[in-house]
Amino acid sequence: MAVQWYADAGEIPTVPAHLIRLVSLDYGDSVHWDGRGTPPPEAAAALARLVRARDGVSGRIARVHNVPVSAAVYRFLLEAGVDLIGTRDLVKTRQLLEGF
Repeated sequence: MAVQWYADAGEIPTVPAHLIRLVSLDYGDSVHWDGRGTPPPEAAAALARLVRARDGVSGRIARVHNVPVSAAVYRFLLEAGVDLIGTRDLVKTRQLLEGF
């Protein structure tokens, strides 16, 4: 059985990347920005913690899931340095990302 570790992105311990390869953030629980207006400071802070956790050890990947389908949100995530964006609507997401 595979071992799964869970922690707040800001609390991931410094261990080799092969032990914690993927750091993940639930957008709906942590960010709450729908892409309209300016992202709130809390959203940028949550993504910054995720990226710092990823960058703490070479070889980690930053993933955000439960993301609303929005070009503005995708741009925000990509500019923040997110590696993987989880979506439930692959067709619409692909259409939006083709313009990037």
